[in-house]
Amino acid sequence: MNIYGDKFQKHSDVCEQCRNHPSDLCPTGLAALLESMSDEVENLNDFSNKFQDHSDVCEQCRRHPFDLCPTGFSALLESIPQHINSLALDSELVMHHSNADSDRLAADMTELAYRFRGSLLGALLGDVIGAVVEAESPGYIRNAYGSVEDILAETEIPEALGNPPWRVGRYTDDTQMMISVAEWLIEDESLSSRDLLQRFSQACDPSRRYGPGTEAILRKFPANEEQWQSLSRMSFPQGSYGNGSAMRVAPVGLCFHRDFDGLASASAASSRPTHCHPLAYQGALLQSSAVAAAVRMEKIDENLFLRALRIGLARHAADKGQDTTVFWEALDVVEDGIRTGTAIDEMARRLGTGTAALKSVPMALFCFLANSDSYADTIQAAVFAGGDTDTIAAMAGAIAGAHLGEQAIPSHWLAEVREDKHGPDWFRELASRLFHRFTTDN
Repeated sequence: MNIYGDKFQKHSDVCEQCRNHPSDLCPTGLAALLESMSDEVENLNDFSNKFQDHSDVCEQCRRHPFDLCPTGFSALLESIPQHINSLALDSELVMHHSNADSDRLAADMTELAYRFRGSLLGALLGDVIGAVVEAESPGYIRNAYGSVEDILAETEIPEALGNPPWRVGRYTDDTQMMISVAEWLIEDESLSSRDLLQRFSQACDPSRRYGPGTEAILRKFPANEEQWQSLSRMSFPQGSYGNGSAMRVAPVGLCFHRDFDGLASASAASSRPTHCHPLAYQGALLQSSAVAAAVRMEKIDENLFLRALRIGLARHAADKGQDTTVFWEALDVVEDGIRTGTAIDEMARRLGTGTAALKSVPMALFCFLANSDSYADTIQAAVFAGGDTDTIAAMAGAIAGAHLGEQAIPSHWLAEVREDKHGPDWFRELASRLFHRFTTDN
C-alpha cells in the first residue's frame, strides 16, 4: 500500500512497520512523510485544501507549511484526509515504533527490562546527587565541586530553618512520590487519582523536602477525603504549575511507551491530585512522553525526538483544548541549543532552572539530548546547571536511564545511595514488577 508515494516508501528513516501500515506512523515515519512531502509540493494546499482554509492557520503557516506553529500543527493534524486520518488520531501515533529498534526490543525483552530498571535507578540517582546542591547557583556549584564524585564525597550539608543536616545519599520527595506512582500503576487497575493521593498522603515524610503546597495537600487529605479534588486548588486557585507532577511521572512513560492514549490519560491522572494547572499537566505529559520515546529509540535523533514530543503536545491541545504554545516555544529553544551546541550555563539562562514545570522540564530535556549517549554526562549537566537540581537531574536521569539502560549508570555512584529501606536493589525489584505487569498485560 503506497498512499504517500515512492519518496516516502524509499526514505531511509521509514521502518517496515510504517511501510506496511502507512496510516499508523511512528514519529520517525511521520518525520519522513513530512520531509518527502516537502520535496514534492509547494504548499499544503496540494495535500489538503482543508489546511489552507482552516480558521486556525495563520499567514506564516500558509507560506511555510513545513515550519508550523502549534496551532498550525494542530490544524494540519485535523486536516489530514479522512482515509489516512489515523495519522493524527490513532492512539499509538507517538509511541509505537522507532526505526528497526522496535523489532529488536520486541525480540529482546531483557534489554527492555534493563531500560525499565535504568529509568527508575536513573531518576533515583539524579535526585540523590542533585539534592546536595539544590537551589545553589551554577557559579557556587562549580567553585565548590569539580565533579559529581566531589558532590557524593560529602557526608552531610546544612539545612535551612534550623532543620537537621541533610545526609548525602538520601532521596527527596521526587523519588518518594515516584515510588507511589509506580506502585499505583502496578496495583490500581482503575488508576484513580483519589487513590493515588491517598498513597501520597500515607507515604509522606516531611523530612524529604516536600514543597509547602504539596505537603499541605497531603497533610489535609485524611480529614478531607470526600473533598479531595478541591485540595489541589487550596494554595493556588488555578492549581499549581510547578514541576511536582513531572518529577514523579517516569513510571507512566515506561508502562505506556507503546500507547499514547494510555500515557496521556495516566499522566493527567497522576498530576491531578496535587498539580491541576494546565501547564503542570503539559509538563507531566512532556516528561512521560520523553521517557516513552527514549525507551523505544535505539539511537537518539534529536530532531525526531523533539518532533515526537511536539506531536504529543499537538494531540493534547486538540483533545483538551489547551494552549500549548509556551511549551512549544521552549522546545524551539531546546532544539536551537542542541543545533548550536550552546553551553549549559547559557541554556540555564534561556530556559530557566526553577521549580515551574515550564522551566525545569525543557531544561531536563536539553541535558539529556545534549548528552544522549552518556548517563553520567547527562547528570553532570543537570546538576551543574544549578537551581532545582534534584528535580532536573531526576527527570533527565529518568530519560537517560530509559534510553541507555541500567548498565550505563556508574555503579560507584549507585553505591553512594544511603537508604535503609529503599536502596538500588529495591528499585530494581520495583522496576521488574512494573515491567512484568505491563509487558504481560499490554
